[in-house]
Amino acid sequence: MEETRCAEQILSTLARRAYRRPVTKDDMPILMSLYEQGKAQGGFESGIRMALQKILVSPEFLFRIEFDPEKVAKNGNYEISDLDLASRLSFFLWSSIPDEELLT
Repeated sequence: MEETRCAEQILSTLARRAYRRPVTKDDMPILMSLYEQGKAQGGFESGIRMALQKILVSPEFLFRIEFDPEKVAKNGNYEISDLDLASRLSFFLWSSIPDEELLT
């Protein structure tokens, strides 16, 4: 049970940084399922590795995607979210993901 809580903490932290957004309720069940499969095959580290592989091949990790809101006219102006702004600033200034302060 302690290993499961530890795995959940590790994976939620990694997912938050990799996806550059808060982890949603839909993210963790997928990652924990992969963790459990990997753990059954080779223990704790194998479980973490399997879930980490899922994070690393996710389009949300590989690409920085921003979608225009549906109700905005073509080439119209709109406000972006705080997370999108943090991500834009971070990649512009440091060519890297937002640090913990920017994510918060």
